[in-house]
Amino acid sequence: MTFFSIGGVKIKINLLLLLITLFWIITGYIWTALIVYLALLLHESAHILAARGFKVRVYQLELLPFGSSAMMDDVFEQMPLEESLIAAAGPAASVITAALATTLRSYFPLFAPQVLKEFISYSFLIAGFNLLPVLPLDGGRILRACLARTNDYGRATKITSVFGILLGLGMTGWGIYTFISKKADAMLPMLGVFLIFSAIGELKQSRFELAKAMLNRRRCQEGSQYMGVKVLAVKQEMQIYKAVRLFKDKNYYVVRVINDDMKLLGTLDETQIQNAMLGQDMLSTVGALLKKEHAQSAYAQKRSAKAG
Repeated sequence: MTFFSIGGVKIKINLLLLLITLFWIITGYIWTALIVYLALLLHESAHILAARGFKVRVYQLELLPFGSSAMMDDVFEQMPLEESLIAAAGPAASVITAALATTLRSYFPLFAPQVLKEFISYSFLIAGFNLLPVLPLDGGRILRACLARTNDYGRATKITSVFGILLGLGMTGWGIYTFISKKADAMLPMLGVFLIFSAIGELKQSRFELAKAMLNRRRCQEGSQYMGVKVLAVKQEMQIYKAVRLFKDKNYYVVRVINDDMKLLGTLDETQIQNAMLGQDMLSTVGALLKKEHAQSAYAQKRSAKAG
């Protein structure tokens, strides 16, 4: 459900957060609800500003009980540092605003003391929780960006999503324990269950990360008038989807295909390998693709000769 926009970005409020807000209002904690929303909006506005600073378009933000889920351009396969900085901007903003509120409270102790106290507490809580290294939290996005330097983006997403599921299970289990021990904390199991489902959603999306990153590479390359070229050598038995995972930076790749004796069999470019990937040949090998390209080239030359 979309409620309003900030700088052209649609802001949605998650159903669980709405239910928690309704609970606060019914129990007379409407100021708590307003303070939490203010802390969340400041946190998410920092994400938006950081993304725009890197020219990454943000389409929509969904406010969650612990932060947000952003819909933005899928460019992070080639921009791990940028993803880390955009993810870190939210917790940093929460800490900075909490520090400013602490300073204000110390200099003006009679100025809305309870409101400032709650704002400081929730800001630090949002920052600390979001820095946990699991998806879909900001800390998980930072960890994914670090893992993506040595793994492909899809695998990094799977790892951090599994961490999120495990954390959610732990929170849910502890919440159930608090009920059994008669020290009930309803918020903890609710957040745990929600974290589980959110992490499962990220895990399901991980299978599409490679295709999304590849399509984004093509879109960026088509919009660029020049780019660097990088040459790789791969064995002929390498599968096409594994070759695509080697394309990790903003360069255009030329792939030399070699056999086990290190003899050059031929050359493929990034576009040919991407087309094979999109053509559902991802499990085929680069050697088979090279033979197919050679056959098509020979056939085209023969037809051209006949036409001449």
